[in-house]
Amino acid sequence: MNNVGLLDELYKRDANGNRAYLNPARSVADGVWDDGVYEPVYINPAHASGLNLVEGDRVIVSSATGSTYGSVKFTNRIAPNNVGIGDGAYFKLNAFGVDIGGASNGLTSGRPSRICFSMAMCSDDRVKIVKA
Repeated sequence: MNNVGLLDELYKRDANGNRAYLNPARSVADGVWDDGVYEPVYINPAHASGLNLVEGDRVIVSSATGSTYGSVKFTNRIAPNNVGIGDGAYFKLNAFGVDIGGASNGLTSGRPSRICFSMAMCSDDRVKIVKA
């Protein structure tokens, strides 16, 4: 689902918050991701205002396991002090060790979830969000 044109149009953003698309001319040999195209990081608007973030901001989401870039997307469907990151993005580290693909798996630990029968989508990993 990471390379579906309609989903790219609806959700992917660049560093300035504008719609962004994967380069259709890229080859697998060059890597599976384009730096500068960011997956959404869903956050409650009240939480985001406390972090001085506006919708479309490029952020770095970090955990004890790793870090990834994302683009802020506001929603009241996420409780304050929580974030939502979709699963299925490609994983590719840049020269600084930050995932440019937005892969949530790079943020989660290998520890099985205690609430959802080992499913990563219900992990309780703590993350830090800063404007990139």
